[in-house]
Amino acid sequence: ATLGAAPSAADAVLTGATQFPTETANAGILPRDIAELQKLRDDLIQTDRNQEGAKGERTGGTASKNSLLGGLTSQVDQIFAAAALEFAHEPLTVSLPG
Repeated sequence: ATLGAAPSAADAVLTGATQFPTETANAGILPRDIAELQKLRDDLIQTDRNQEGAKGERTGGTASKNSLLGGLTSQVDQIFAAAALEFAHEPLTVSLPG
C-alpha cells in the first residue's frame, strides 16, 4: 500500500505551523504536538522505505528461487529423457513425468 496523502498532509500542517506560529499556538497546537507530528511523519516514511526494500528483497529472492527451480526441473526432465532412451525396452523401469 502506498502512503497516499498522509505525508503531504503532515507537511502542510508542519509548514503552516512554521509560517504561522502565533495562530498555531492560539489554536491550541503545542510545540510538542508539532514535534510529535514531525516524528510520526518521519517514522511513517522510513517504515514505508523499509517495507519497500524488504518487498524488493522478497521479490528478488522469489525470482532467484524460481530460476533455480526452473534449472532443477530442466535437469530432472533431461535425466528422465535419458532414462527413457536407456530403458526403452523396459517400460516398467522408467515412468516419465506427466
